[in-house]
Amino acid sequence: MPSRPGQKLPEAEEAKAVTELDTARDAALWLRYAEDPEKYEAALEKLKELLPEGSPTRDAVVAWVRGRLTAKGVKEGEALGQRATLVRQARRKFGAETADELAGLLERVTDRERTAQVADLIIDCASGRDLLEQADRLGLASPVETSSRATCSGR
Repeated sequence: MPSRPGQKLPEAEEAKAVTELDTARDAALWLRYAEDPEKYEAALEKLKELLPEGSPTRDAVVAWVRGRLTAKGVKEGEALGQRATLVRQARRKFGAETADELAGLLERVTDRERTAQVADLIIDCASGRDLLEQADRLGLASPVETSSRATCSGR
C-alpha cells in the first residue's frame, strides 16, 4: 500500500481498488433512486458480500445507506404525524365521515405545502363537503403547483 498521495499502487491492488469503487458507485447510484427501504436492505446485504469486510469503501457506502434509511424514516414519520393531526382536526370540526374521507385523500401526501394548504382549508371551510371538494381540487396525489390554491366559499 502506498504511504504517500500520488504513489502508484501495484497493479493487482489497483485493479481491486477500481473494482471496489465501481461496485460502490453502482450501488450508490441505484440506491439513490430506490424508494422501498426493503430494497435498500437487500442491496446493502449484496454490497457487503461484494466488498471485503474492513474496506473503507464498504464502510463508507454502508454508512451512507444507513443515513438514507434514517432520513427517509424521519421524513415519513413527520408526514404521518401531520396527516394524523389534520384528520383529527377535521373529525372535531366536521365529524367522522368527513375525517375518514379526508384521510383517504391525504394517504400519500408527504409534501409540507400540501398539508399546510389542507390545514388552512380546515380552518376556512364552513362544511365538511366544502372541505373535501377543496381538498380534492388541490390534487393531493400530484406534485405541488404554485397556482393550485384552493379556497372555501366563505373566504
